[in-house]
Amino acid sequence: MHFQMRRLLSPPLSRNFVRRWSADALLAPDDPDSPSSSASSSTRASRSTDTRVSQLRSCALLGPPSPVLRDGERQYRVEGLIDAGAFGRVALATVVGTSSPVLVAIKVYGKDQLGATPRLDAMHDNECRIMSENARRDSIWFVRSRGAFGDAWNRYLVMDYYPNSLARIIFSRDYRPPRSAIRLWVEELALAMYELHDQRVVHCDLKPSNILVTWDGHIAIADFGISLTQNSESYDNEDKPFEQCVFFAYGGTYAYQAPELLIKHARASFTCAVDMWSLGVIIYEMYTGKCLFSPEASGVRNEVWGWDISAIVHHDIDDELARDLVTQLLEVEPDDRLRVTDLGWHPYFSETNWAAVAKRETVQVKLPKSELSSISWEDVLKFERLVVPESGVKHHQHTL
Repeated sequence: MHFQMRRLLSPPLSRNFVRRWSADALLAPDDPDSPSSSASSSTRASRSTDTRVSQLRSCALLGPPSPVLRDGERQYRVEGLIDAGAFGRVALATVVGTSSPVLVAIKVYGKDQLGATPRLDAMHDNECRIMSENARRDSIWFVRSRGAFGDAWNRYLVMDYYPNSLARIIFSRDYRPPRSAIRLWVEELALAMYELHDQRVVHCDLKPSNILVTWDGHIAIADFGISLTQNSESYDNEDKPFEQCVFFAYGGTYAYQAPELLIKHARASFTCAVDMWSLGVIIYEMYTGKCLFSPEASGVRNEVWGWDISAIVHHDIDDELARDLVTQLLEVEPDDRLRVTDLGWHPYFSETNWAAVAKRETVQVKLPKSELSSISWEDVLKFERLVVPESGVKHHQHTL
């Protein structure tokens, strides 16, 4: 069993094939004309999951049977590989023994690599801890953890499976989400960020690829490996309001990093306002379908201080209230940036029914139906062709 698992999650033979959802694989309700309701939503999602598990198994990994992982209470049958990166891989699995198929995603970290990279080991522990707390609070805005376990070779983090990321949707070359979908996601992100900061957590790496989308078109924030809490290593944060707490030891993605981080060459000091800058970049990208900043550190620095960001936003976004919202989030000075506690009062949200958004009662987003595509293991390992890069499909050269 372990040999098969290690074979699956390390560079495998090129003759093996696996099927997975394409980069633009998005889900539409089975009957888009039917009235929306939570009961019908649940039924449609269940039918969709049943169908996809059946399709997945019918074209599963050729060769040895799918390996099964056991955490002591449950068994997970590994069906394929979703993503692969420098620090680990994400496998798609089904829970064994359930009355209806349940898909999960399993993050896999090799113990040898964790032992050789203390920072990676700490990131894994940090993500498990924060996700466990989110699960305890039963939050709908964050990817749900189903537990963590290990064996002699690997450590595993089991999570609910989400079929799409926001990056795959907004950077798709073939599909543009309707404005109603974008508005819904902005509203849900506003609530998610409010809840995250209310729990005294700074995400520190908010970006479209870390925002996942459910079967029925709602968002969930993922990847808490470098997130920080008020109890993290910090400077004199005891008894302070969370928005005034100062943190250090930041990582993240350059294209979404706040200016106060870009100017630092050593340990940057910052507040939770860094998340609000990232949110502004994401909302811009949702409305335009293109990246705001380049992925390289030097490029972002030149752009943040060399461009008139407000002019670019006003040129590229045709929604007046969205323009103003993004402009207030992209203030270079963190103290001038729109705070999460003030976010809901912005005129952009003047007609938002927050109670409906919080209960996910808002009309579901209609997304194109997904298609299965066959890709080789070589393609999986060269997953930059299948997964949108950190900063999107390409960097857009702004001209005014």
